[in-house]
Amino acid sequence: MAAAAVASFHASIPFFLYIRSMTSFLPHLLPKLTNTLVSIRPVRDERLALYSTFRREDSFEIIGRVESINILLKEKVPNPISDLNLRSFNYQLKRIMRLGGYSTVVALFNKMVEFGTFSPDIYSYGILISCFCRMNCVDLGLGVLGSVLKQGRDIGTAGMTSLINALWLADREVDAAMLFERMSQMGMVPDVVTYSTVINGYCRRLGRVDLGLGLFGRMLKLACRPDTVILSCLIHSLCEANHINDGMLVFRRMREMGCEPDNITYTTVISCCCRIGTVELGLCYVGDMLKRGCDVDTAVLGALVSAMCMIGRFRDAGFMFERMRQMEFVPDVVAYGMVINSCCEIKHSDMGFAVLGDMFKHGCQPNVVIFGTLLKGLLMRNRVVDAMIMFQKMAEIGCLPNIAVHTTLLKGLFSTQNSEMALEMFNEIARNPTGCRSNLVTYSTIINGLLKNGAIEQAMDILKEMIDCGFSPNAVIISSFMDFFCKQGRLAEAYLLFDLMAGIGQKPDVVSCTILMQGLCLEGKIDKAEKIFEFVSVEGLVPDHQCYTVMIDGYCKNNGLLKAIDLYRKMQCDGLEPTIVTYNSILQELCRKGSVDDLMRVMASESSSLDVIAFNIFIDAYCKLRNMEKAHKVMDIMTQDGKTPDIFSYNSLMNGYCLVGRLDLAFKVFHRMCSVGLNPDTTTYTIFISGYCNRGMINEAVRLFRSMVVQGPKPDVLAYNTIILKLCNLGRTLDAKELYYEMHTNGLVPNLKTYVIMLSALLRNHYISDALELYKTIDVTRFKQGIWILNILIEWLFRTGRADVAKMLFDSFRSEGLTPDVSTCNIIIYHLTKQRFSNDAYKIFFDMR
Repeated sequence: MAAAAVASFHASIPFFLYIRSMTSFLPHLLPKLTNTLVSIRPVRDERLALYSTFRREDSFEIIGRVESINILLKEKVPNPISDLNLRSFNYQLKRIMRLGGYSTVVALFNKMVEFGTFSPDIYSYGILISCFCRMNCVDLGLGVLGSVLKQGRDIGTAGMTSLINALWLADREVDAAMLFERMSQMGMVPDVVTYSTVINGYCRRLGRVDLGLGLFGRMLKLACRPDTVILSCLIHSLCEANHINDGMLVFRRMREMGCEPDNITYTTVISCCCRIGTVELGLCYVGDMLKRGCDVDTAVLGALVSAMCMIGRFRDAGFMFERMRQMEFVPDVVAYGMVINSCCEIKHSDMGFAVLGDMFKHGCQPNVVIFGTLLKGLLMRNRVVDAMIMFQKMAEIGCLPNIAVHTTLLKGLFSTQNSEMALEMFNEIARNPTGCRSNLVTYSTIINGLLKNGAIEQAMDILKEMIDCGFSPNAVIISSFMDFFCKQGRLAEAYLLFDLMAGIGQKPDVVSCTILMQGLCLEGKIDKAEKIFEFVSVEGLVPDHQCYTVMIDGYCKNNGLLKAIDLYRKMQCDGLEPTIVTYNSILQELCRKGSVDDLMRVMASESSSLDVIAFNIFIDAYCKLRNMEKAHKVMDIMTQDGKTPDIFSYNSLMNGYCLVGRLDLAFKVFHRMCSVGLNPDTTTYTIFISGYCNRGMINEAVRLFRSMVVQGPKPDVLAYNTIILKLCNLGRTLDAKELYYEMHTNGLVPNLKTYVIMLSALLRNHYISDALELYKTIDVTRFKQGIWILNILIEWLFRTGRADVAKMLFDSFRSEGLTPDVSTCNIIIYHLTKQRFSNDAYKIFFDMR
């Protein structure tokens, strides 16, 4: 936006017409800001009352300077001496401005004009503009500028810089950029402060580091030497934009440019080191800070401790905390909060609670943010009961939960399939008028959670309640409804909501466009999805990873592989690195066609060095194609290229060997993985369980599974499904049933495959009553293909002569507003006709039509 304004600046005459027009209003506007007139001989108590907004010492200084100015204004002196008096006048005004007496400066300026002792010069006007800017009256400042320009004078670089800065602060970035470009036309040379103001605006306010760097290069060409402020701003912005190498390069060249890093610079660089996990380098910079006499604060040291926790170095983090105390840096609530947040992010909430205990031990009272972080950590590990207990304990220790904590808990309850508990908590907030009130984020969370659980009616009720409370639905809420309708195949309603967004003042964002594209791709309407993708660019939105990935996946699944590869290249040109999901979409299509080698050549030609994720994708693809020779070759190239294989690399190889029946070679890869310091994860165990099952070694598979439960990583749904399926295939249905209920005990939620396996096994072994009981516990609406479960059950009920139960089940399914598919109707019609219920069959046939 600002770049376009700068490019077309020379054609933008209306802006300066506006400045000049402000001068006609200036005589009327100034008196309104000078309600507090300065008396020539005020009483001392009155003078103190007048300046009661300042510190006592500053008040006396301002009073003294005002009296000096009053004397200057009353004296009738010859012209030769009036210049000297004007300089004294400007000095006094500047001093009062620095003490914060902006309205006093305006009043005194008015008096000078009123008395006519001498005329203001450019310095007087510059001071006046600076005061207006600091009072957030930028339009008055522009009016003064217009008045000066009308007289054929300028206000100097300092005055223009004040105006530019004020325009940035008022979010008028276009005007700020235009005024900066106009300076050279007015014969003014921007100084380092001016450049610093504009670069800061581009980088931090607009997030346009490219514009900031462009202006920085222009500044160097004009031989304007940068200062520490500019370089610190550039380093911070580059690091925030994930251009970390560039940011570190600027930092290393600071001294070559004659600038010394200050506290802000060091803090930025150390935080950056922490983000990328180079803690040792961060510690080196802390040592450098101490050598140069810079102040190291608890925020910097807290960031280092936090980074140590993020990479699992808890012992070093504890040692660092002790060193902080020895250095007389007492960790404050912010430092503790950073460490606790890091522990929870890597799912070590127990360690987070240990840090909380340390807080209490050293007399540091935790705040509501820390408790909210710990709640989130517990919920990430599905420890719902512990989270609820902690939530209730908060009030007991004098820390009342705010709406942010409530919202965190609501989100966690939904993510752990505790929707009823979440709804009860939301209703409790509404029933308690003296407590915290739901905000837009809370409503968004509850609506999104209900929709993900298929509760559209309840979500609509909450939406109505939200509107009644004066909240307008935002893009997030509308996108949640769109997502629900797209997953249900109700594209017409999703389109209607998409069009409605603009009508209620909510501009469609990248997320809403991506949701609609995904729905269209699932329905095979790739042409319409392309139009939405084009709409994203036309509207000035920037496609993200998800947006590109959805479109690439859509092309791959609709016979558009070449278009997918073209879009993949465009994604890289736009500075976005493809994710594992993006690669998978293309690889699956290539695997289907047996042409993984083609993509390997394409990607290798585009990049001198693939990253670990890309190598892993190819290893996994070759393993699934059972081409273990090429998979090993890719692993060797990966190592030669300086990339270290990770757990995914080894798991792919082990899975490949299990698929070709070579468990012995899979175990060799396992031992090699352990020798390089990598620990097996849940996927590793599941691969070997599957390998044992495929070889018919069920007892070994069960033993390995039990070792997971006792000492290894906890088994997930995939591990349970693997062992349950094999037990069912071997006729050990009761053992499988026992494992199914064990899943629930361990807090795991079965997926669609689990239910299909269990129902099929129970029915196949004539446990019809158990199958019906299991069906009653399943929320079919959770799954897009949930109708499969009904089809399996109805088919078996007809086969076993329970046509009445099958018909009743079918009717109850329809009465709940759920829609059977063609397969369901075909099953019903076939069996009813076979059993001579022709009338019922005809009725269902016509209902289906």
